[in-house]
Amino acid sequence: MIAQLIQRSIARGQLSAAGVLSLAELAQRFEASSTEELQLALARLQSEGLIVMRGDLALVVRKSPMLTQVMSTPAGSSHKDSLRRDEIFSDGARMVGLTATGRSETTVEPASLDVADQLEIAVRTPIVHRQIVRYAGDEPAALENAYYPHDIVEPADPTADANRIIDAAGYRRVGWIDAVVARLANPDEATILGLDTSSPVMDHARVLYSRKDGPVRPVEYVRTLFAGSRHRLTYEYKQLDA
Repeated sequence: MIAQLIQRSIARGQLSAAGVLSLAELAQRFEASSTEELQLALARLQSEGLIVMRGDLALVVRKSPMLTQVMSTPAGSSHKDSLRRDEIFSDGARMVGLTATGRSETTVEPASLDVADQLEIAVRTPIVHRQIVRYAGDEPAALENAYYPHDIVEPADPTADANRIIDAAGYRRVGWIDAVVARLANPDEATILGLDTSSPVMDHARVLYSRKDGPVRPVEYVRTLFAGSRHRLTYEYKQLDA
């Protein structure tokens, strides 16, 4: 409960990176019944990347708090039953008192070798590419590139939700394959995310498979880069009702 109260105070701006609080101040403010109870709460918040401890005496709220991204969704669910990626990112930012925004661009282009392999189509086949730069507060935090088969998702409206288009076309999700790689940002990625090229990023890739009338086919390939020092990925398994 103490950890939740401190987290709420950070989210509301009542605790900020501008100040340092001693353990005595924290114990009084959040009515901790013992030093051990308070230290356990602070250990949890430090592991979640919200605070930094200065020895055993005080805490400092991180200027750039850790964002939690819940990457899993129940296989076979319809789009309306699962959170979209922008909602997931917004929830993670809101938990640490930041506002999530983003800018996107949608284009039709020939599939590269990597995209063609993942979507199981021929190289240079037209695909729909949507790139989104996501911000937490004023800082760029994630770079997302999503690719879709052009025969399913035709961007008549560049702002249209591609997953809703896929659902409306009668495709039912049946599963996905994820891969997560830790690596250094390349120069273009570093520029977009405001990093230097020695900064680590988490490269999360997901291929989503669906079925309509015939065999299962990949309908979405998403690569998302997260600044490694500011994110953690959480997976939740949800058992579907029979």
